[in-house]
Amino acid sequence: TTSQIFKSDNLKIFIMNNKIQKKYNRNAIVYDLIEFPVEKVLYSKWKKKE
Repeated sequence: TTSQIFKSDNLKIFIMNNKIQKKYNRNAIVYDLIEFPVEKVLYSKWKKKE
Protein backbone atom coordinates (compact mmCIF):
# COMPACT_ATOMS: atom_id res chain seq x y z
CA THR A 1 0.00 0.00 0.00
CA THR A 2 0.99 3.64 -0.36
CA SER A 3 1.09 4.14 3.42
CA GLN A 4 3.72 1.40 3.75
CA ILE A 5 5.83 3.01 1.03
CA PHE A 6 5.39 6.38 2.71
CA LYS A 7 6.47 4.95 6.06
CA SER A 8 9.57 3.32 4.56
CA ASP A 9 10.46 6.61 2.83
CA ASN A 10 10.07 8.43 6.13
CA LEU A 11 12.35 5.88 7.76
CA LYS A 12 14.99 6.38 5.05
CA ILE A 13 14.78 10.15 5.49
CA PHE A 14 14.99 9.76 9.26
CA ILE A 15 18.10 7.56 9.00
CA MET A 16 19.71 9.98 6.53
CA ASN A 17 18.99 12.92 8.84
CA ASN A 18 20.47 11.00 11.76
CA LYS A 19 23.67 10.35 9.80
CA ILE A 20 23.89 14.01 8.82
CA GLN A 21 23.27 15.13 12.41
CA LYS A 22 25.97 12.79 13.73
CA LYS A 23 28.40 14.12 11.14
CA TYR A 24 27.77 17.75 12.10
CA ASN A 25 27.03 17.18 15.78
CA ARG A 26 30.30 18.63 17.08
CA ASN A 27 29.93 21.65 14.83
CA ALA A 28 26.32 22.07 15.95
CA ILE A 29 27.32 22.18 19.62
CA VAL A 30 29.95 24.84 18.88
CA TYR A 31 27.45 26.75 16.75
CA ASP A 32 24.85 26.68 19.54
CA LEU A 33 27.40 28.04 22.02
CA ILE A 34 28.21 30.90 19.65
CA GLU A 35 24.64 31.51 18.52
CA PHE A 36 23.01 31.76 21.95
CA PRO A 37 24.86 34.89 23.21
CA VAL A 38 24.65 36.49 19.76
CA GLU A 39 20.88 35.99 19.72
CA LYS A 40 20.57 37.48 23.22
CA VAL A 41 22.51 40.58 22.16
CA LEU A 42 20.49 40.99 18.97
CA TYR A 43 17.24 40.47 20.86
CA SER A 44 18.13 43.05 23.52
CA LYS A 45 19.07 45.58 20.80
CA TRP A 46 15.79 44.89 19.00
CA LYS A 47 13.87 45.33 22.26
CA LYS A 48 15.47 48.74 22.86
CA LYS A 49 14.29 49.91 19.43
CA GLU A 50 10.67 49.06 20.24
